[in-house]
Amino acid sequence: MQASEVSPLTLPAAPQGRHWRSIALALGAVAAASAALVSVFAAAPFTPEAGLTGWVGRPALTSNNLTSGSERIFRANYRRSDGTGRVTANAIDANGTISSTSVWTGGDTAEQLESLHWSSGRKIVTFSGGTGVAFRFGNLSASQKTDIASANVLNYVRGDRSNEAPNGQKYRPRFRVQGPIQHSPLLYWRHNDGSTRLYVGGNDGMLHVFNASTGAEVFAYVPSMLIPKLPALTAFPYAPTQLVDGGLVLADVAQSDGTSATLLAGALGGGGKGLYMLDVTSPSPASEADAAKLIKWEVTPTNTGFANLGFTYAAPRLARLNSGTAAVVVGNGYGNQGSGTATLLLINADTGAVIREINTNSGSTASPNGLSTPTLLDVNRDGRVDYAYAGDLDGNLWRFDLTGDDPSNYSVTKLMTTDGNRPITSAPVVTPHPVSGHLVAFGTGRLLTAADASDTTVQYVYGLWDGAPSTNTAWLGQTLSEVTVNGKRMRTLSANTPDWTSGKNKGWRLTLTAGERVVGEGPMLNDGRLYLTTGNPTVAAPSEEAPAGETWLTEVNVLTGGSPAAPIYDVNADGKIDSSDNHDGSILAGVFVGNGITSQAVLVDKASFSMTLFNRQSDYDDTPPPPDPEVITVIGRGVSAGHFDVDVFGWELKGGTREYKKFKHMHEYDDLYDVTGVNLLNASCCSENDGGPVYNLATRLPSSTDEFKVLLINQYLNPAVVMKVGSPDYVSVKTYGEQTTLTTAKDVLDKAPTYTLSNINYLTAKLPIDAFKTRDWWGNGDERAGLIPTETGCVSPVKSDGGEKFPGPNGERKNGAFTVQIIRSTTPADALELNHNGGDTKYGWRVKASEFTNHVLVEYTFFWHHPRKACYHHSDWIPNPPEDTTINNKTETKRPGSADPTKDDTGGEEHLTITIINWVTVTGTDITGNFVTTTTTITYSDGKTHTTVIKDNGDGTETVTVTTRDGVKTEVTRAGSGYLKSAPDELLKKSGRINWREIFRE
Repeated sequence: MQASEVSPLTLPAAPQGRHWRSIALALGAVAAASAALVSVFAAAPFTPEAGLTGWVGRPALTSNNLTSGSERIFRANYRRSDGTGRVTANAIDANGTISSTSVWTGGDTAEQLESLHWSSGRKIVTFSGGTGVAFRFGNLSASQKTDIASANVLNYVRGDRSNEAPNGQKYRPRFRVQGPIQHSPLLYWRHNDGSTRLYVGGNDGMLHVFNASTGAEVFAYVPSMLIPKLPALTAFPYAPTQLVDGGLVLADVAQSDGTSATLLAGALGGGGKGLYMLDVTSPSPASEADAAKLIKWEVTPTNTGFANLGFTYAAPRLARLNSGTAAVVVGNGYGNQGSGTATLLLINADTGAVIREINTNSGSTASPNGLSTPTLLDVNRDGRVDYAYAGDLDGNLWRFDLTGDDPSNYSVTKLMTTDGNRPITSAPVVTPHPVSGHLVAFGTGRLLTAADASDTTVQYVYGLWDGAPSTNTAWLGQTLSEVTVNGKRMRTLSANTPDWTSGKNKGWRLTLTAGERVVGEGPMLNDGRLYLTTGNPTVAAPSEEAPAGETWLTEVNVLTGGSPAAPIYDVNADGKIDSSDNHDGSILAGVFVGNGITSQAVLVDKASFSMTLFNRQSDYDDTPPPPDPEVITVIGRGVSAGHFDVDVFGWELKGGTREYKKFKHMHEYDDLYDVTGVNLLNASCCSENDGGPVYNLATRLPSSTDEFKVLLINQYLNPAVVMKVGSPDYVSVKTYGEQTTLTTAKDVLDKAPTYTLSNINYLTAKLPIDAFKTRDWWGNGDERAGLIPTETGCVSPVKSDGGEKFPGPNGERKNGAFTVQIIRSTTPADALELNHNGGDTKYGWRVKASEFTNHVLVEYTFFWHHPRKACYHHSDWIPNPPEDTTINNKTETKRPGSADPTKDDTGGEEHLTITIINWVTVTGTDITGNFVTTTTTITYSDGKTHTTVIKDNGDGTETVTVTTRDGVKTEVTRAGSGYLKSAPDELLKKSGRINWREIFRE
């Protein structure tokens, strides 16, 4: 990219769904999105408060002109209760009617992600060592591997569900793997090759790129500066976490060779102090390697020139400077640990290097300030930015002079400080002033901390004349009044007239109601009216059926701050907008949008009237309560209220003949050694005079160089067992190697790694302390003990060829005991068979009896030795016998240096605190593109449950039924938890047609 280039840039997705080849910031221009403003702001350090939302991104459309009748509308949303999100797509006709049926045959984006394999089905990339790489553990640097904790965490972020509770390491279970989309804008883009894409940031740690035609994920990008925060996503239960939560901007940038590159700049918002750039000119990478090449750069405060970068709530802008350089223009955000001042950063779009940082010198480390989202202005219409306007947290409004070819000469001027230093956290609107200069309109307010959410300070909307004579010092005041029209809440505005003559008004000031404020994406200008979507989080919920907070849409004459000159709403629904739509002679200028959280407005042009659309979220938090503060007394040593036995089997030469034999049976293994499992590479048993390391795999293998694979058997009968096999992370036997779901022996063997003693590193079976409790361990409603109750005499007997003396009722090996079968790595697929005669894969795979002597090396068995003495194949056997409270205080000395897992690994020495051991969310059939019925069942370690059922009633409401642990049931019907609405009803019809040229020059 050459400095001498003269080329326009585009800004966020064009109203007609096409890219604009202009700087999009002429006289009368307004920037689209402001910084995300929902977090905690303290002096230093600044820690975002992820539990606050405050607003959501606007809907996106294929075109804002609906007259074709075949446009689509896209919306991103989230659910607070389970930390999930999605993007939906619906048809919208020429009258603005939105279909309830998804236009994507595969469902919304979250549903489609569920159908992709987390490893082979997704292209996910990140940045490491200064270059893009596939987001896989082996590609990370040493420090990144430490930060993300383990490959299992990384795989969880990719969508691996095998370690979600109650499986494996019991990571947080997810209803959907796609995370919440809260503050990130949703951008629709038509690329030069004709493909259409949706770009949106998610709090699952990714920037997602979806095919706008199908809803399928094309690829995803994980900003590397977020890697240390990713382990928090596994926290159980769900805790809100901000990650890729900031502004986005797309632009076509002309290159020196005459081609055009499509660049995407993004910020993390409350997710972190970072910015990034992707080149998405080719938006269909064929592989992860190709997708990784799309990452141009990342910057954080550790990069040269970025010491004053704070949490990047300021949304980036793309523009060409007067020097000819394409640049990212962005406020430095909040909470910087450098100077604490508010600064404007000009960043080379190609390299990520700082071209110039313009410091306002407002703020300090003791009282940090921060610059918000800028609005850019091109006064001479040459496609290059001349001025930037931005506010800051201390209530100052700044004008940055970017004229001239030399960035070192750029300067900054403070235009004003708001009354009481009220913060400016949204981008201003800039339009020509009727006398000279410009009118800069903006609102005040912030929503950064929990204290802000309850702050009832009166905020203002200002219109400042930039260019007024110095003698013009007075504000023209305007006021709001609420009225009720046909049962609907509306507003009128005063209509005072400014006096722009010398010595009179410097601008206007509109007073909002107490607690009401302007945050999030900035206001919009159209037909000379400033569209203000204002929120008031201090308003309590009017009932249990409605969410807290409220939102208003108010349309203000941008040059006066007062009432529009003519009616704008078809209040009486007669198809006309005239004086009959006034209220007591006053023009109605505002309307109550609703409770909850609402985006800024989107204007669409219909055949007659224009229309205002919103993205709305009720923001209910249906998170069930944490477990009661009870404890269960642990009975006995080892696993509570019972004991397990362990056997090891293998081969021995007798007279030149190999015979299969039991080398050791240890009764009450867990009680004797006070452990909760067995490390099969370094077991507690036994002392040297009692067999030594008899259970250790090294003792049992014929040769230390033997290559082998690991099969697990009878998983369904022993669902509480977790294993370490070749990895330091525990994995549930239900999901290990997919051996309970694969339907061919070849797939089982192909997915089973080959090990030797020198590289297996981990081979451990472990049980939770309460493994003998009866509960739904598998998660399918089958109540049973976590380890099979059976009898030694039915598990231990052996045949010399390894055959079964007492198989289970369905032919299960070892009478249903949990079995680890170590087999030769060369075992062919035709030597395996399902362990269940009926073909149920949940019971695992085993070597056939006819092939046993050729391929099996070692076997280990584990079972609950229950005093009922009922074997699995006996008629009186039951899967859920009572726990055994008999205590045997006999102990054995552990073999020196042994490493069996202990109680400390699973719940404490003397008591077991009640915990959540399963969290399952099931949804009903999705027939409308919305959730129909969602049932969340939390199972506690004492067997009690808490259920929440949310039923979508199809009319914008939902019915919530909650049944608590103690059986108390409550039910309430309320507004839906997240939906799109052209709100409210027909009141938002506008006069005239949308003049987008007044917003962005083409």
